[in-house]
Amino acid sequence: MAGGNDARPPPPPETSAEELAEEEFDEDELRFNLIAFAHEREPNPGSSEEIEDDLHQVLKHQRLPEGLGFRLTQAALAEDAGHDPQSRLAAALAEHFIFATPEDLSDEHPIFLVGPPGAGKTTLAAKLAAKTAETSRGIFLLAGADAEKAGGMAQLQEYAAVLGLKVMPVATPAALKKALKTSGAERVIVDTTGANPHDRKALVKLAKLIDAVDGEPSLVLPANIEAEEAIATAEAFRDLGVRSLFITRLDMVRRLGGVLAAADALGLALVGASVTPHFAYGLRPLTPQILASRMLGTKLDERGV
Repeated sequence: MAGGNDARPPPPPETSAEELAEEEFDEDELRFNLIAFAHEREPNPGSSEEIEDDLHQVLKHQRLPEGLGFRLTQAALAEDAGHDPQSRLAAALAEHFIFATPEDLSDEHPIFLVGPPGAGKTTLAAKLAAKTAETSRGIFLLAGADAEKAGGMAQLQEYAAVLGLKVMPVATPAALKKALKTSGAERVIVDTTGANPHDRKALVKLAKLIDAVDGEPSLVLPANIEAEEAIATAEAFRDLGVRSLFITRLDMVRRLGGVLAAADALGLALVGASVTPHFAYGLRPLTPQILASRMLGTKLDERGV
């Protein structure tokens, strides 16, 4: 064509980098956040079939093993909790898992934090000491058995200095016995060397350290571990006498299928979770209600429960 009728509309304005960044999102995260929002706002979000579908999607999103997800869904649907998915899920979690607190750990035996390398045991040791000190006037000893990790002892000493606690290197059973005898500590938390769950010699060495003082081992796993790996790791540490589980990196991870799979498979008590990198107040207990809220998309409060 020719003439003035050939006028074209102006091109749309260019999208800025900031607007492009805002448009980038995880569709799964958005969908489940909307589900959680709807559950909080609507007293009756739908039929049992709709609630079952919502719960199935949430548990699948958490990457739980299929069998565990099915059992939790069926338990939630069987609960007399009205049409509130969060209450139903909390009741199902309470039925399937053991929940405890850091205060429930033994006062009579040293607590050994055990787990694979990089699980966050050193920072957790400081968090556990800070948490326990809130409710007790006992004398504490942070015993650093993580002598093989570069800077591990220095990091623990730095934490202990802030908390006003004693810390001693105890890489051998003899050193640990001596430290306990000379320190007069009433409460002992031992940060152990990360052990490869496939390294039998490392596990035997760790077992000797624990047995030397009749210690109580507690497994530490990061929240981002996959289910199969979490179960295999927990099984490797089972011979040490592990009965409880701490979860780290919960401030950075949304999906909890791996750690829940390990707790379910071995009957481990969920003792606490690291919800912030701040060691002075970053450890919080897990309850069925908090866990259900987290799994439905809401965030743990860094300062409360």
